Amino acid sequence: MAIDRIEELYLEAINKARKIKFDKIHDYNNGLVRREDYYLFGPSSLVNELWKKMLRIISIYTSGEKPKCEKLEDTLLDIINYSADFYSYLRYTEENKQKEEREKDELRRTKENLFRRMRSE
Repeated sequence: MAIDRIEELYLEAINKARKIKFDKIHDYNNGLVRREDYYLFGPSSLVNELWKKMLRIISIYTSGEKPKCEKLEDTLLDIINYSADFYSYLRYTEENKQKEEREKDELRRTKENLFRRMRSE
């Protein structure tokens, strides 16, 4: 059935994107540069990367010509990876925000308990 083939191709794209991602992490992050250094402006950097890739797709797709350098498929795989980076960034930020809030609450409770003890003495 066609749906089965579409699912196979979807998994192929995800697996290709994953391999590219880890190969690039190896190549680009093997020295002094950290992964987060690539996103100087946080989520805005990721939005910018996604925007550039979308413009490239529009340019390639609407020109009707075969690209000389990067194939359309390569750009689509880049979008998968930038989208996953953005997703990870948002999740990580949210998790850290929740962790910080829990730590602040714990610190506030500790202070309150300390003040109560001091007042009762």
